[in-house]
Amino acid sequence: MTRRRHFDFGRAIEAPFLLMKRPLVLFGWGLVMTAPFLLLAPFAAQLFSLSPTDAVQAVTAEPAGEDWIAFQIANNAASGLQLLLGLLVSAWATKATLDRRASGFGLGMDEVRYIVVLIGLFIGLIVLLFALILLGLGVGAAAWSFGEAARAWTIGLYVVVAVVAVIWLALRTSLMAPMSMITGEFAVAAGWRAAGGNIWALLGLTIIIAILALVVTLFAYALIFGIGAAIFFGMGGRIDFQALELQDMTANWTPLLVAGGVIALPLIGLMGLMQAFGVAPFASAAADLSPRPETPDASARVQLDSL
Repeated sequence: MTRRRHFDFGRAIEAPFLLMKRPLVLFGWGLVMTAPFLLLAPFAAQLFSLSPTDAVQAVTAEPAGEDWIAFQIANNAASGLQLLLGLLVSAWATKATLDRRASGFGLGMDEVRYIVVLIGLFIGLIVLLFALILLGLGVGAAAWSFGEAARAWTIGLYVVVAVVAVIWLALRTSLMAPMSMITGEFAVAAGWRAAGGNIWALLGLTIIIAILALVVTLFAYALIFGIGAAIFFGMGGRIDFQALELQDMTANWTPLLVAGGVIALPLIGLMGLMQAFGVAPFASAAADLSPRPETPDASARVQLDSL
């Protein structure tokens, strides 16, 4: 009987914090993820070209006309592009976690495999959710003839089972993408097997990382916006919180624009860091659980111990 292997829990938690040693890389990841919203720049430029009163009216007016349709098209395109670039950044963060010599950028077969696996899992999740909804409608229809209490218990139990099943499947497939980058092939089966004996550990890792990410985010927001407020009020800026319209909130917009420009840089870096928090722990776990390399060339693909 093959003994179940386990990953180093502490090292998996430490993985995203190690990436904080590369702030320029984190900033670059955040910059890539915010770049799609340059598609909205023409619409923002139109607002800035208006007077404060006209700008407020343009923002609060009832959505209509060709400009609104063009804005919706650009916004949807930017959101879709950001999703794809987010997958690419996840691949970069995974590679940087596995190998400290990785630049943190680039596009090769490792990134392609990683993204393809994630897209496949995303499509599978959509299909699963659709199937669960249809099954839930069937369960609800079958339980409708029961008494009110029995119907509520039946539907409630189905919802709990469905949620547990989705979480279990998400954890069971969570190592497929990083395992594919480690092995240099579509390691769907290997990722499935590696996660099999580590479901509880992966669940605990997910919860702890989510809590740590929340704490880091709140601390960073407090620090960043504290610096922005110091700059704004230090330059003589004032805000009228009782103003009824946007243009009346401050008489001088220069301090606000300067403060906004200053806090934008660390906020972009924070976006890259949060992407790393989402994938680095699982890359670390996958490295510990990856198939044992048989050749020196294969062993060179995993450099986590050298971080």
